[in-house]
Formats: sequence, structure tokens, C-alpha cells
Amino acid sequence: MSETHDHQTPALNVGLRWNRLDQPATATGARLLFCLSFAVFLPYFVLAIPVTSGPNGTLGPPLPGDSQDYDSIGLNLARGRGFGVYNDDPEWRAPYEANNHQGMYDGILARKGGYQPTANRPPAFPFLLSIIYRCVGRSFFAARLANAFLLSLAVAITVTLAARYVSISCACVVIILALADGVLRSQTGAYMTEALAVCTLAVFLWATLAAVQAPNVWRMFLAGGCLGLLILSRSLYVLWMPPLVVLIGYCMQLPKSAKLFRRVSLTSLFLAGALLILAPWWARNCMVLQAFMPLGTQGGFNLASGYSDDIIENNGHWTSAPTQRILAQNSHKFETLEGSIFREREECQLYEAHAIEWIKANYFKLPQLAALKLIAHWLPGYDFVGGLLRVLAVLGCVCGIRSNFVRFCLAVLVIDSLSIAATHEDFHRFIVVVYPILYLLAAIGALQFARWLGDILARHACDPVRN
Repeated sequence: MSETHDHQTPALNVGLRWNRLDQPATATGARLLFCLSFAVFLPYFVLAIPVTSGPNGTLGPPLPGDSQDYDSIGLNLARGRGFGVYNDDPEWRAPYEANNHQGMYDGILARKGGYQPTANRPPAFPFLLSIIYRCVGRSFFAARLANAFLLSLAVAITVTLAARYVSISCACVVIILALADGVLRSQTGAYMTEALAVCTLAVFLWATLAAVQAPNVWRMFLAGGCLGLLILSRSLYVLWMPPLVVLIGYCMQLPKSAKLFRRVSLTSLFLAGALLILAPWWARNCMVLQAFMPLGTQGGFNLASGYSDDIIENNGHWTSAPTQRILAQNSHKFETLEGSIFREREECQLYEAHAIEWIKANYFKLPQLAALKLIAHWLPGYDFVGGLLRVLAVLGCVCGIRSNFVRFCLAVLVIDSLSIAATHEDFHRFIVVVYPILYLLAAIGALQFARWLGDILARHACDPVRN
């Protein structure tokens, strides 16, 4: 990255500039674009809630899956019990019993047990649900409205970043792409972590780009805190922390006269900001599990699936088959721990041990496994708009590679890909979170393609007419 210290947002030079729309927006213009895009996307996402909420409608409970755990934890937090699940809770079971059409929730309602603390879910989304439940009661619709608000905020921040770091026309293209694409819209009715993670990623990008461009103590500390919030919204992103610390230390725009100590100290503040946000949650996990497991148990539960022959047979996508098989073979070991968080701890350690054994016995399959995960992560399937986004994003990276902004965004995508290769991919759920970056890079690629096309048409129009 450049060593010049410049508080003026640099323009991204990826082609010919046609008019004032090809210049970065002023601070006032960026704020106006933020308000405009938020005003456009909030009703856009709200109107998508009935379409994306599933067969039970906007007021009904979410489809079976991880959503019921988040719902239970959020309800227990709201009722003052703590961060845990309570399968016998009549209040929690009531909407699932009322909407159990054709046995949709039979598997959920078959769960039994009193209140039990857990470390198997990231905390940010359940805490958000608990705030909603305390304020307006247990309302599935209110939680979906919160999703729409978070997604609107994420897109508005993305538009603002495009306007400030690239151009006003790039911001307009981001709006068009976000309206044409249905991936974020599909998350409005979901009861999962995606909407919150997309928003925290956008906030992290905003804070980190500002800190890298004009570094000081508070900007670096704030950027680190935003990374901590991102990790609390989805535990996978803890793997981003080490490479991000290196990236930010390298990309920081300081005067040439600045000493190495200043660069290291500012980078340390970034790390300190993240750790300050994460430390209470990590300490809580160690206390309830009575073991040094600060990250909780979710990662360990998924390791056995992430490193198995089953995931190779499933073309790189996550499958529960390995954990189900391991649990069936070892269920007798957990009989005395039934209804205790220590069963969760022992299961997690068992899955981790199986993953390590598989790696030792199949180390030669690791390149194939990583490749399959990355293919599953990045290929859009039958989503035409998603495929177009990826093609345009590649074009944007190639054309704008000299830009600090583009290089930083590309580096974050590389870090994301490495984390997926090291863990697992779950049927395109994880790619959703980095869609703000895809929108930014695809908008740059679309503008460059439009300029190329305009140049070709202009040259053709200037050709002499031959009789």
C-alpha cells in the first residue's frame, strides 16, 4: 500500500472518466447517498419478508434447523435464565406445536430436557433476539423486521464506501446490483445469523478502511472492536484475525518518516480492540465448560464433518453424516452426562479427535478437500445473477488491482477463502456474508465493461463511411 498520508479519499483510476459522476463523492454527498439507499432498501427488504418467511408466514415460527436453537437461547436470555436451551419450556414449544403441520416440527418437539447452558452458538444473534423479545414480546415478525433493517444498513454502508473510495457512478451500480440480486433479500425471513453478520461485515469494512487510510489510536481500536463484533456474530471469522492483523499492519498509510514502532503499536491497538470485545465471551465459555475452550464447541462439532470422506462425496458441502455416525458409535459414553453442558464438551472433544485422526490418515486428500470446499463456496450454481456478480467482480479486481481499495477488498476475500478451506462450506451460507465486497468489486467491473463498450462504439461511430 502507499506510504503517503492523505486524508482525502483517493479516486480509483480504472478507466476513462466521463463526467462528475466518475469522481468520489464529498462527505456530504456520501451521507446523502447513505440516506437515499437506506430509504430505498428498507421497504425493499421489508416487502420481501412475506416471500422469504416460509410456509408459516411472517408471524409464524421459522423452518426447522438451527433457528430453533437461536430462538430458545434468545427467549432464555429474555427471561433471565442465561445463554442456553430449554427444550421443555412450554412457552418456547407453543408456536411449534401450533404450526406442526404434517409433522414439520416433530424432530424439534422430540427434544427433551430442562434448561441447559450451551457454548455451541455465537452470541450476537441470540442477544439481539433477547432485546427484541424484551421490548415487544416474542415476535417472529419483529425479528424479521430487524433482519430487514440490518440488511438495509449493510447495503447503505456499501453504497457509501463505493461513493467515497471509488465514484458516485460506482455507488449507483452497487444499488442496481443489490436490487437485481436476490441473495440478501432471501435472508429477510430467515432466523439465522446471516443478516447480522452481513451488517457487521459492512461496518467492519467501513471502520477498517478509515483506520488504514488515516490511522490513529481511536480508529484502529474501533476497527478492532468491529472485528470482534463480526466474530461474535459468526464464530468462523476468528480465523480472520491473524491474517487481518498482518494485512492491516502492512496496508496502514503512514508517512515515510514514521518508525516501525508506530506501525506495530497501531496494529496492536487493532488487535486489542478485537480482544476486548471477545474476552468476556471467551472467559464465559471457559467457565461453563470448565476447560480451556474459549471459542466454545461449535467449531469442534463441525470439524468432524469438515474433515471426512463424506464431505468429499458431497462435493465439498457440509453434511451431518459423520457426526451422526460418531455419536451413534459412542452414545454410551455420554449417558451419565445427559442434560449437562459437559456432554456438549465431551462430544466436541470426541469430534475434534476424529477429525485429527482423519487428517493423519488422509493427509494426501487435503488438497482435494480444500479445492472442493472452495468450489462449493464460490460457484453460484444455477443463480445467473450470482454468476454475473462473480464474473464482474473478477473483472473489477483485474482492472482495479493498482488501487489500494481494491487490493484490500481482494485480500479480505482471499482470507475468507482460506478460512473456508480450513473449515467447511454449508451450501452457500457462508458466501452470503461477503456479498457487500462482491457488490463493490462487481460494480467496478461493470463500470469498466461499460467504458470498454462505450469506447468501442465511439470508435465505430468515428469510422469514415465507405461508399
